[in-house]
Amino acid sequence: MARWAKAENYKLNDSRQYERRLVIILFFTWGFVFLDRMSQLYLAPFFAPEFHLDAQQIGLLTAVLAISWAVSGFIFGILSDRFGRRVVLIPAIVSFSALSCLSGLAHSFDQLLLARALMGLAEGPCWPVITALIEETSPPDRRGRNVGIVVSAAALVGLAVAPILTTQVAAHFGWRWAFVLAGIPGILISLLIARFVKEPKPHASSEGHGPAAVRDYFSLLRYRNIWLCGIGAFGFMTWLFVENAFAPLFITQVAHQRATTAGWLLGISGLGSFFVGFLLPALSDRVGRKPTLLVVSLLSTLIPIALQMPLLYQHQWLLGAIIFVTNGGYGADSNRERTGPIFCHRNWIGHSCGRNTGRHGSSSFCRDHCGQIWPWSFFVDIRRRDHSGISGEPVFERNSCERENKCSPDHGIERMSTDVRLQRALDYGAR
Repeated sequence: MARWAKAENYKLNDSRQYERRLVIILFFTWGFVFLDRMSQLYLAPFFAPEFHLDAQQIGLLTAVLAISWAVSGFIFGILSDRFGRRVVLIPAIVSFSALSCLSGLAHSFDQLLLARALMGLAEGPCWPVITALIEETSPPDRRGRNVGIVVSAAALVGLAVAPILTTQVAAHFGWRWAFVLAGIPGILISLLIARFVKEPKPHASSEGHGPAAVRDYFSLLRYRNIWLCGIGAFGFMTWLFVENAFAPLFITQVAHQRATTAGWLLGISGLGSFFVGFLLPALSDRVGRKPTLLVVSLLSTLIPIALQMPLLYQHQWLLGAIIFVTNGGYGADSNRERTGPIFCHRNWIGHSCGRNTGRHGSSSFCRDHCGQIWPWSFFVDIRRRDHSGISGEPVFERNSCERENKCSPDHGIERMSTDVRLQRALDYGAR
């Protein structure tokens, strides 16, 4: 008996050690995805004069990557459900890293446009597969925390480190070397994934669930919160990429500051987004989603206003402090996602971009392609028979059956119809 208990403790410790290692590796993986993606925006003041690009062409470079990212993420997410996570993720990382390096070899706008479009195809699968790996590896009570840690890398690496790093390299060695440098970490992280990340085993709880009917998806559109969260996703992604695509050019061409100054200011703004993104969801648990979302969204509008004030460029530390405390974009996004709780079938993990993470709920993390093209996060199976898919706090009474995560047809949510369950969850999310 003692030998059996010791063996069980060893398995538990080994499982937790692997979970921590996986979260660290995936944190840097997602951060390097955004490093490669965002580097083009911060390097625009360097290569735009060389290629004689106007604002429309800069916007097209951003748009083509977003569109190819959205299509690729949806398709390869489905393929990862069928063929496995590693077989999709590792080639995707190697591909987008190589394409980042190839971006530095472009000698015309058309070549750069093609490289960024292909890079979007390569980066698209990363987020669905990353969230699927976390879902399938983490226990329910740590699932939301682990996804939150990984997703924060986008703000810390992609929005805070990337603008400072890439502009400094470009200023000293040229913008081509900055693209090459941005691609190298992805190659290294792919080797770590190949060495240390295991293919997760299928969940037994996934068995017995058939595919959702088309009418189940469209039934979600009857609820106002679904439409409002879709509009919110569109607005957030528009704000994020318009700011990061054109702020460097505005700071250099209109405000007549150095490109490294633009990188420093955007890095400070991204660092603020990282910290605010951690604090605001906790605040919304106390004061409610709606008031927090409104205040943070209004605060975020102050960033473009501050950047247009010439006086503040004479006091750049003050300007940096303002855009640090007002960049609540990621905090607003996480609250928007918690306002529209969803149900997700585990057999559909890979291609459900909005994730249900955690038994008693954390945010449903819907990323870039969800807001830029269409709110794909609402493509979910509302026929799931247990309550673990509700994002946000549970809206039904906790009982011993719920605590054990073993609901019978005689308890709680199982007695509710699909419409009643979804309406109660949506009503709670609006609070």
